[in-house]
Amino acid sequence: MNGASFGPRILLFCPFSIKADVPDRNVGRPGCARKTPRRRRISVRTTLTSVAVLLFLACGAAHAGLIVNGGFETGNFTGWTVTGAGFNCGSPSGISNNTPHSGTYSACFGNPSALTFISQALATTPGQQYAVTFWYAQQPSNQTPSNEVHVSWDGLIVADVSNVPVRTWTYAGFYATASGTSTQLQFGFENGPGWFSLDDVQVDAVPEPGAVILCGLGLGLLGLLRRGARARSGTDDHFVSSVARPVSPK
Repeated sequence: MNGASFGPRILLFCPFSIKADVPDRNVGRPGCARKTPRRRRISVRTTLTSVAVLLFLACGAAHAGLIVNGGFETGNFTGWTVTGAGFNCGSPSGISNNTPHSGTYSACFGNPSALTFISQALATTPGQQYAVTFWYAQQPSNQTPSNEVHVSWDGLIVADVSNVPVRTWTYAGFYATASGTSTQLQFGFENGPGWFSLDDVQVDAVPEPGAVILCGLGLGLLGLLRRGARARSGTDDHFVSSVARPVSPK
């Protein structure tokens, strides 16, 4: 990661007390009234379950994807900007329902003489590292490859590959660091004898070590609760966990 990136310091403090019901020893003594036994208000299990849920909510918020319509399930290029040559892939709109990787639709590109581009401006955090992943295919099978794939991040070329062999749906991705608050992700495809298909584009912030611990802690708590961990006894028992620390510059 370029530059310094500091994770938040999160302190989880979940107090609870376990107080067993104790028979009143003053019962039957002159001048002593029967006292109502004290009962704990919140059980240990309830407290830990609440903590685990909060951890997973925080984890999910930190991993929210940035791409709009990455699976092209709107049936068009909503969220994307289309430039360059026409699609020429059997679908004038560049959207196909022919064996997508997932869902109903995927994008297709088959212009034989020039690149067709789609791009999207992402709201990013300067210095934050992101994971860009996607699925692509190069079809049909009976061809001699003559094609080109171009991928760029913030104007920098990540991949510019020619003559990609025939392949069914294939997973690919890369890590990249944002330099500003808006970053452009762009794909370009050209294919003479066949076509490229693209689906399930996703961009996620790479969690810092503290965030990984946060998610793991929630998973561990749920695992313990699922196995029915034995209750602890005592009074003024506390659960305290510091789950994040600053990340040193690299």
